[in-house]
Amino acid sequence: MKKHILILLALSVMIFTAPLFADEYDFRKAKWGMSKEEVKHGESKEPISEGNNIFGYEDKVAGMECYIFYVFASNKLVRTRYYFIHKHSNRTDYINDYQSLQENLQKKYGQPIDDDRIWKNDLYKDDPSEWGMAVAIGHLIYQTQWTTDTTGILLHLSGDNYKIKLLIEYKSTQLHELEQKAKETETMDAL
Repeated sequence: MKKHILILLALSVMIFTAPLFADEYDFRKAKWGMSKEEVKHGESKEPISEGNNIFGYEDKVAGMECYIFYVFASNKLVRTRYYFIHKHSNRTDYINDYQSLQENLQKKYGQPIDDDRIWKNDLYKDDPSEWGMAVAIGHLIYQTQWTTDTTGILLHLSGDNYKIKLLIEYKSTQLHELEQKAKETETMDAL
């Protein structure tokens, strides 16, 4: 009898504590609100660029080269970004990359809260073989959003003047106001 009670007790502890450890981090090996030093400790490389409120690394994510940016306000991590830098000669391949990232993010975070294709100009809308061109010249934007208890996640594909931008941005839902206040203070100090 004692053996069964111990087994049930162990199982209940595992069941109730598993969610606490499932998402130990908000982004890579970082949690929102960490200091610059704490975040750097979680990365295995030295930053390739560093400013007052931001630093970045170069790495590969999902087999694609990218920059990884960490953004701070009052020395607290508030936002991060994967900015993909790989190049394709066929612009439609950027849409394929977007869709691949979208599938992976959906596996991790579930159904998105928004999944949009925004047409700013309908010139290529009826020709899917030209949608890569439509993205490159700013006629078409793809974006998908997810939320967790602590994080807003945006997958974004857009372009302008034949330069295509593919990124995933993660924002703290609790520290968003801290970043806004820091921007306002910076603007007021500049004026």
